[in-house]
Amino acid sequence: MLTLGTGRALGQIDSETALLLERFLDDEGADGAADLPPPARPTPLSFRLMEAIGQPMATTTLPVAFAHSDLRANAGWKTQIEAAERLSRMGVLDPNQLLGLYTQDRASASGGVWDRVSLVSQLDAALSASDVARVEQVLPAAWDLMQAQELETAFAAMFAPRLLDLPLTGAARRLALRLALLTGGFETVVQTRPDAAAEEPLLSALARGDTAPVEAQDLLGLTVKRVFDAPPAAVPEAYAGLVPDRLGEALLAAVDDISEGAKGDARRLESGLTLLRKAGFESLARRTALQLIILERRG
Repeated sequence: MLTLGTGRALGQIDSETALLLERFLDDEGADGAADLPPPARPTPLSFRLMEAIGQPMATTTLPVAFAHSDLRANAGWKTQIEAAERLSRMGVLDPNQLLGLYTQDRASASGGVWDRVSLVSQLDAALSASDVARVEQVLPAAWDLMQAQELETAFAAMFAPRLLDLPLTGAARRLALRLALLTGGFETVVQTRPDAAAEEPLLSALARGDTAPVEAQDLLGLTVKRVFDAPPAAVPEAYAGLVPDRLGEALLAAVDDISEGAKGDARRLESGLTLLRKAGFESLARRTALQLIILERRG
């Protein structure tokens, strides 16, 4: 309390944090007091202090980093799953951790997150039993639900290797191939699946790094071919003033161009992917292009 008072007097602790610390340190004196207003811009410290004084903050409206706190065992199962899904969308959670939460127990209701729990658990069980017919039945429905939540890459990481080991047929076989091409092992997939080129010509050519022999069917395919048909001759004009001295800044701009270009601006998409290749990020550029084509994200 002395340190708090000194810090406050010297202006080294802002009033919002000081109130939180005071309430935390003197909980008996706070009995019967009105709740404190939630911090306008919570920090990790203020977030924990709010929890400690009995006013926990919901993380759904906070920056995604705060979702990690909902993965603790004292949070409800549904809360843990929703937090894991949010983190998985950002690519900052091990997909196996999300799978573990999905299959932790039986779904206690239907709709929303419980539908995903049910179908993912059914798919996991069918794969464990090597039940090809059941996998072919459940896989498309599970994929549709995960796609709706933009959890496709996490779903692919969970199941693609196991799916490739099964003798699937028809649409399920093609979907399994696409899932495998969403993973970091996309190059190995096309080497071990001799039928991949016939099923997915452009995707397979892109995974191999040789798109020149195949034809494109749409604007996105044409854009990808312009990028990958031959090694990049020069740095795209949009980044000419940044490379080589400010390469990091140029790469950040390229990432932004790829994100915005995926919504329909072929010029920005082409520039961003070309810079990744020119800067030596060949595998990353190809994986990004594969995801753009497979996920068909348009904003």
